[in-house]
Amino acid sequence: MSLAIKLVGAKQNNKRLESFSAECVQEVVNGVNRAAGVVLSGAKAACPVDTGNLRESIHIQPATSAEPITATVGTGVEYAPFVEFGTGRRGGYPYETSVALSYNKEWPGQVAQPFLGRSLHQNEKTIRTIVQESVNRAVKHV
Repeated sequence: MSLAIKLVGAKQNNKRLESFSAECVQEVVNGVNRAAGVVLSGAKAACPVDTGNLRESIHIQPATSAEPITATVGTGVEYAPFVEFGTGRRGGYPYETSVALSYNKEWPGQVAQPFLGRSLHQNEKTIRTIVQESVNRAVKHV
């Protein structure tokens, strides 16, 4: 289970991006990775803890200069989606998601305890600022 931060809109500016040096692209990559660090920190803070296994498993797959520039924050723990999205009649998700959710309405289940989605949504303004600043720095190099 993971969330990705992807720099969108690059194709509209493709001609300009072609003139970006490797240093400029790396500036944007660094910004996306800093933004992913914000999401990681918030997810670890919001993650419910029983044994600590879930919180400790949250990690970043850093962005590289390959297109699209994407960093991913996630966890490979098998029960993470059940914590994030909830289960049964009490399941549900407070944020928009492209993940197909189905609940057995016969089972009471557990309430969603979003930690990845919560971090992404609560830090959206900060994430946008970090990425925009890195893009601005990169453009100044062109």
